[in-house]
Parts: sequence; structure tokens; C-alpha cells
Amino acid sequence: MKELLTVATNKRTGAPYTIVRLNELPEGSVEVPGFDGYYASKQGHVYSFEAKTNLWRRCNEIQTINKSGLYYSDINIRSSYDSKKMTRCRLHRVIARVFLSDKFTIRYEKGSKIYINHIDGDTTNNSLANLEVGTASENILHARHILHKKFGKAEVGIKTVDIDSGEVVEVFDCIGDFMRKYNIDNPGTANAYLRSHLRFRNKFYIVYATESKGE
Repeated sequence: MKELLTVATNKRTGAPYTIVRLNELPEGSVEVPGFDGYYASKQGHVYSFEAKTNLWRRCNEIQTINKSGLYYSDINIRSSYDSKKMTRCRLHRVIARVFLSDKFTIRYEKGSKIYINHIDGDTTNNSLANLEVGTASENILHARHILHKKFGKAEVGIKTVDIDSGEVVEVFDCIGDFMRKYNIDNPGTANAYLRSHLRFRNKFYIVYATESKGE
């Protein structure tokens, strides 16, 4: 497999970028479902055949930043050969859809929202070996215990307080540990109980370890 690099200029912004072309697809590449003519590789890239050069061209990977300050790679692809409309997709979700579709199906059957975790913490490394399917709580636990990321005030711990007696029932190191025990997939749900002191299962309140009930 031979790789050919060409430097081009963005017509709108004037910024230079590199076009990557291959004389053949990487071994193990699979066509992206719902997008005719686009093939995903296990190395974390997507290619389409370029008739004028008779080569496989890698889709341009656009670096974007989310609200948390993390960088992700996006690509623009067409749903069919005849379509003029481009669809913007997160590259890591495309790769996961192609190669981890069986795990997607299992998660959907359980009714959980699908999250794609970057194992090494590098959100621009979209190789298959660096991706895993999980829930929101699993994502948080991985970030905290494997990548050793901090989550602000939650790091001081949280506790559950009995509604009637006001006594502490349990203490957790972080909100992720609480979510795991009670099978809560959505961090927003757990944080809503924590911020508003709502009754959880009509048994107790959830507060930060440094607080008392109703503070």
C-alpha cells in the first residue's frame, strides 16, 4: 500500500491542508452502512474512491472542540453517489458503527444511550483499538479511575442521607461510584438529585460529603 500526500489550500479560508491518497484500501476496511462508496479502516480513517486519480482519498478530518474543551475529528460524507448533500459525522462514531455494531445492538436492547470511549484519553485517536462502547457512567468511571481526571466538587465525595432520620446511609468517593451502584446511566439525572436535594427512590437525599440534608 502506497501513500501519496498533496498539500492543497482551502478556497474559503486560504488555510493549507494535506490530502492523503492510497493506491489501495487498508486491509480489513469495511463500507460504512448507509453511505455508499465510503470505507472505514481499523486505523481510524474513512476513504472514498477518486475516479480522476484512480486512487482512494482519505476524507478530510476537521478538528472541532466541544463545550468541555475536548478536540474531536469530524468528516463530511454523502449518503449516496447521487446525493449533493454532505452529512457532518463524528469520525469516532463512524468507526465504532462499522466495527462495533454488535455491541451497539446489545446496548440498545438494554435501553441505554450509547457512548464511545477513547481508551487512551486522546479524542483524536480514532483507531479501532482505541475505541470501546459504553454507558455514560462507564465513561465517567474510566475517566476517573483509568485516566485520573478530576471532576471538581464531586471529588470530595457524596453521601446519601435518610429522609426521616437525617442519618448518613452511605458514602461514595464520587458521583460515578453512586451511579454505578444504582445503575444510573445519565449523569444529568444524578446531578439533578444532587443539586436539588430531591428524594431518591423516596428513601434518601443525595448531598456532597461536606453538606448536611437540606443545605
